[in-house]
Amino acid sequence: MAARMSATLRAARTCYCHPAGQLGVALADWLRGRAWVAPADGGYRLTPDGRAQLAMLGAPVQRLDVRRVFKACTDHTERRDHLAGDLGATLTAWLLAQGWVRRPPEGGRALLLSDTGRAALGRLGVRLPVATT
Repeated sequence: MAARMSATLRAARTCYCHPAGQLGVALADWLRGRAWVAPADGGYRLTPDGRAQLAMLGAPVQRLDVRRVFKACTDHTERRDHLAGDLGATLTAWLLAQGWVRRPPEGGRALLLSDTGRAALGRLGVRLPVATT
């Protein structure tokens, strides 16, 4: 399947309502690397520090319960976890609202990372290996 998937979809897409592909995996790595999420019951829990730091960045995470476990979803192209559930959906909505990603005109699951988004996420320390526009 990975061989047939377009480079755009491999780079960034949604999996249901959460970020997937290289972008989704990079975001999960970023959150884990800062200990803003912690392993819990087969998934991840948003830490109190994670909620506070994401809120300071402008992500609307105040409603998310730090006690709740968010499912880890294995990305079928990257073979690594991205984050599902409310946390993943919140991150997708935040990225779209910031204009850091956008949907292509033809619709679908692809997410196109803007130059502004690439720069902003890079400044935050998110490792983005693939350029998409």
